[in-house]
Amino acid sequence: MDQERSIDRDFVKGKLEPGIYRDDKDLGFCLKVTPAGRKVYQVRKRVKGESEKTTVTIGTHEEMTATVARKHAQTIIRQMAEGINPNEVAKNKKKAQEEKRRAKLLEQQAKEITVGKALSDYLATRDLKPGTKYNYRCVVEAYLADWMHVSMAELNKDLVLDRYQKIGEENGTGAANNTMRVLRALFAFAAHRYEVDGKPVVVDNPVTYLSRLRAWQKLPRRQTVLTVHQIKPWYEGVMKLGDDTHKDFFVFLLFTGLRKGEAMSLTWPDVDLDGATVLIRDTKNRRPHMLPLSDFLLEMLKRRRKVRGSDYVFPGKLKGRMAEPTTLVEDIRKASGITFIPHDLRRTFATVAESLDLSWKTVKSLLNHKMDDDVTAGYVVSEAERLRSAMQRITDTLLQIIEAEEDAQDTGSTSEKAAGKPARSKKGVEF
Repeated sequence: MDQERSIDRDFVKGKLEPGIYRDDKDLGFCLKVTPAGRKVYQVRKRVKGESEKTTVTIGTHEEMTATVARKHAQTIIRQMAEGINPNEVAKNKKKAQEEKRRAKLLEQQAKEITVGKALSDYLATRDLKPGTKYNYRCVVEAYLADWMHVSMAELNKDLVLDRYQKIGEENGTGAANNTMRVLRALFAFAAHRYEVDGKPVVVDNPVTYLSRLRAWQKLPRRQTVLTVHQIKPWYEGVMKLGDDTHKDFFVFLLFTGLRKGEAMSLTWPDVDLDGATVLIRDTKNRRPHMLPLSDFLLEMLKRRRKVRGSDYVFPGKLKGRMAEPTTLVEDIRKASGITFIPHDLRRTFATVAESLDLSWKTVKSLLNHKMDDDVTAGYVVSEAERLRSAMQRITDTLLQIIEAEEDAQDTGSTSEKAAGKPARSKKGVEF
């Protein structure tokens, strides 16, 4: 049914059959009656410039009177005559309201995403080694402590650049670069981790500005080692430390070539005194590293085992994992006059190994440099046995260097005297 009527109060209140009733005054104003008896005010008319009719719903009879509906219809009809599609206007208005709502939510959420929260969530989410997590937290707490409760959205490129330059001036290029790499990783993580309706809360990564500006300072690759003439005074400086654990820790680093974190994480369940090996699980390349122990190292660990008070071979003050040995390194430097970092000991170990004309494969195996992903438990054990003689030769060479020529005449090293071995001579040792 499609009829023309004056759509007024009396007409709408009447009993009407389902159909479309058109107003005879305002052309396009209609009343639609559904099969269920619902009465809906509409405008059905062509928008200027369009070929098809457009239906615009005004509202139901329950929501408004016929008089109010007619006024709305007159406004809509004028808009359509001007080429305006009211449906598109309503759609755009709704879209704008939704975008405003989303923007408000994003703004509220952004205020809650602080550097500290991003760090905690990053460390809890990412599959990182304990040492890496520890280093990330140390870096942020050392150089970005005042940003821990600052919203990431508040950090712009200027603040980042200023902080980068400040850290570089006060703590060195290495610290500045490392800090910004950590911060860059946190921003990249936040961009994917935090969303509102599928849109990221943290959009910009201000650390990338350093690359666009070419502001990163180059840090020359460190290749320092202890020279043959520095090893003895360095060792004497280590022996002046007040704690036996600290003394053994640094000597262990030099005589094994292990990374600092690997030795700090070593626990007694991974020490086999009967088989004279140690198993390093937390390695940089995630490959288990079984290292044979020389006689000198075996005696050291047997001695430490007798007085163990922790699961850690080299425990900290509270019997847990040893803290970063930064202060100890400085104490050794002051006592010996030798400037070094723990990784220099690893490079020194490698240099001694190379001076003995050991094969490149043997040296790489001793240092646990990645060579083959197909590693079985049996291979790890057999590899350790293959390296045992090389490990002993390196130990013997280091002890020859440490033993002063004048002392070699009548004393010998502490470990040698305990084992009934003759003192070793420094003569002929070169690298």
